[in-house]
Amino acid sequence: MKNLYGTELLRELCDIIAPSSAEAPVADAICDILKGTSVEITRDKVGNVVALKKGNGKSDLKIMVSAHMDEVGFIITGIDDDGRLSFATAGGIDGSVLGARAVKLISSNGIINGVISVKPIHLLSPDEKKTVSSANDLRIDIGAKSKEDAENFVSVGTVGTFASDFVRFGDGKMLRGKAIDDRFGCAVMCDIIRENDNTTFDCDVYFAFTTREEISFSGILTTTEQISPDIALVLESTAVADLADIPHHSRVAYTGEGPAISFMDRGTIYQSAVYDFVLKTAKSNGIKAQPKRFVSGGNDAASVHSALGGIATAAISIPTRYLHSASCVIAEEDYYSTKDLILAIIKSDVIQLSEVAKGGNR
Repeated sequence: MKNLYGTELLRELCDIIAPSSAEAPVADAICDILKGTSVEITRDKVGNVVALKKGNGKSDLKIMVSAHMDEVGFIITGIDDDGRLSFATAGGIDGSVLGARAVKLISSNGIINGVISVKPIHLLSPDEKKTVSSANDLRIDIGAKSKEDAENFVSVGTVGTFASDFVRFGDGKMLRGKAIDDRFGCAVMCDIIRENDNTTFDCDVYFAFTTREEISFSGILTTTEQISPDIALVLESTAVADLADIPHHSRVAYTGEGPAISFMDRGTIYQSAVYDFVLKTAKSNGIKAQPKRFVSGGNDAASVHSALGGIATAAISIPTRYLHSASCVIAEEDYYSTKDLILAIIKSDVIQLSEVAKGGNR
């Protein structure tokens, strides 16, 4: 992966199986990608990776750019007598995207292939056709003949996620795959670090690759306390609904129109000074960006902004169709718009950044 950049790097990171609590393969890949660059890399007890790019001393401000390494997935909760596996979802996965999906489980024997079992339509009653099965009603079939057979491969607590290829489609500039939430942010940060290896910023910039966002935000809490940043830029994916029959005010954001900047979500109302600064930076640099138009979702920013007495925080998200499924979809140009915006913010005048760090509202 060391020689891959942009969405080709994203492809490789998305292919890694790494649900919450099993992020180590992504962390290992990131450390390998950044090996030989000028950043100082540390890993902590909960699996976070932090790459510090030291500034030139012009400012003592600390900027943290973060993205989480984990993806939504499954955890095995029991094994039936017939060898099928009961499971719970790790992260917000709607039941409508589960049935008959191929999955991969991480075991001591390596990666185990499976499929989420679902009753065929021919056998459904009229009432069953009107309902969507939840994870509690479904099982994962790994081809085992019995409970004892299944126990040779998996156990309660085994984790896994969707099995899904990363592909280009449409005009070749739309991308589809699992784990774009949030390997996208991880790839963007790797690109910024490597492409600016010989550039010195005015501030210390901490690039934080964090764990367990999909279940508890626990990784970002540890990292934020360690870094104590003045400004935090949280890279995320946001669910969009730019689909037929969806009212415009409910569409959240539009693919191809740049990253979505949150003014509010289910975790926080963002400080207007920070929100305005991000959008103005995009406009002044000719970078596509858009407001996130619908109050929905939540992410690591909810924990960051209220930590350590308060941190000036922005949530910058790539618009993603079909989020938390086997087939997340983004526009390739939004990847590069987001990367350009993050870099423009980091390179902003330190006096302006100091004002942003103070926060404030209208």
